[in-house]
Amino acid sequence: MCELEVSTIPHDRRVLRSRLEAARQLYNAVLGGLLGRLDAARRDPAWAAARALPRGPERTAAFRALRARYGLSEFSAHKHPSLQRDCWIRGHLDANTAQKVATEAWRAVQAHMFGQRQRPRFRRRGELRSVEGKKPEVGIRLLGWGEECPSVAWDGMHAKLRLSLLLDELLHRAILETPVRYLRLVRREIRGREWFF
Repeated sequence: MCELEVSTIPHDRRVLRSRLEAARQLYNAVLGGLLGRLDAARRDPAWAAARALPRGPERTAAFRALRARYGLSEFSAHKHPSLQRDCWIRGHLDANTAQKVATEAWRAVQAHMFGQRQRPRFRRRGELRSVEGKKPEVGIRLLGWGEECPSVAWDGMHAKLRLSLLLDELLHRAILETPVRYLRLVRREIRGREWFF
């Protein structure tokens, strides 16, 4: 993992803040829908019957059938109405980034469902500090990686961002040969100023 600062102007920071806010609202919408489905599944008498079964393939099959009946899966998280093309959120987030946000919400609910963590909470305004893409070729993508001035591009309906990477020559040469799997944009507040990496 390599963290690099990106150069931003006030317009870029305003667009990035609005996209992070859209991602937060999408996360909360998907999380609320999945938690409602999980609560409904747990109220079902079949859930108590499945819990009473001894550990083994029969119990696993019973829980799998319940999850399928109530739509508790990553695929159903990606089918949430907030990810549809006509939703206002899609004006700010591309499809790949929106799916990654929905996947984060699904993973939080899945960990809670399996008893690995407590019930996930909704994110308040300003709490979502990062978004990531699925691949480096679409959505949040890297441009000119082998060239002198590489940059991060993130197009949306309202604005097209081109954020130059701030790196020194030694670091640039060291990481040029490594493949890029995905990009994540992170917002940090340092000494009262806003920075993006």
